[in-house]
Amino acid sequence: MNTAAHVKQSLIYDRSQWQQRVRDVYFNLDVTFRSATGSGRLLDQKLGDINVSCLHSSAMQYQRLKPAQHESYFLITLPLQNRIRMQQGHKDVYCERGQVLLQHANEPYVFEYNHENTLWVMKVPSKLLKQHIAHPENHTARVFDGNTGIGKLLSSNMVVLGQELLNGHLDSQQTAYYNDFLLQLFAQVVKQDAGVHLSDEQTIRQAQVLKIQNFIAANLSLNELNPQYVAAACGISVRYLHSLFQGLDSTFSRYVQQQRLQAAYQCLQQQPERSVSDIVYSCGFNDQSHFTRLFKLTYQTTPLALKNGSKTR
Repeated sequence: MNTAAHVKQSLIYDRSQWQQRVRDVYFNLDVTFRSATGSGRLLDQKLGDINVSCLHSSAMQYQRLKPAQHESYFLITLPLQNRIRMQQGHKDVYCERGQVLLQHANEPYVFEYNHENTLWVMKVPSKLLKQHIAHPENHTARVFDGNTGIGKLLSSNMVVLGQELLNGHLDSQQTAYYNDFLLQLFAQVVKQDAGVHLSDEQTIRQAQVLKIQNFIAANLSLNELNPQYVAAACGISVRYLHSLFQGLDSTFSRYVQQQRLQAAYQCLQQQPERSVSDIVYSCGFNDQSHFTRLFKLTYQTTPLALKNGSKTR
């Protein structure tokens, strides 16, 4: 039986059911249908320590708004119909049909596709993936070729073995074997990708970027969160600070603004009893009307509408 086709015909969920289903299979995510008539279908099964799922839905957006406290997972995702887009940290990537995407499930991200799509997804505990790949967090929000060579072997086996698993055709001994087999294949894909071999200089720059990002996250409320202040706090020059953000295809100011908007969004959802103005200023904005324009442009809703909606729920 073609499992992907079977998923299209079964387990139809409305918006609220889909939100709960996604949380049950993966973790706590905010789910948004791109249309009023959106729906989804989702089958999943354990493959040893890995959870394998086949997801089919209309155009969707998924958001993780804050870091996970207790969960520790990576997602290996293979889209079969249309491309997907993912934003995590400083990365904004597109994964085309047949390619393979690695997601760090613990960190905030946006994951979306604008057309009907079928996805195969492996949910892998961090400890297990680290047995096969050193520092997998360095490869998150990275797209790997799933159409040629070892990548094609991985993607085809994800589909075939996933179908066998969901159809109940694998016994416990076989699942234990294929659990390790799929991770070994993925590890080879990562090792053979030309972009993952980091020099010492690149490693140092990544460490500096992480240090800066953590400092910014902890000090978003400060009005003086400017390049001079952050560079001095992190023990680097302003020129080097700007060069680091150029390597992220961003600017310091744009990154800080994005982080402040995300923090405000999270507060509006989780603390609807607070006033909008209190949240705005606590996130480092000086002008509420300017903040509202930026917020609406980014999230296609107003701060007050999001706040009132969260309060009602």
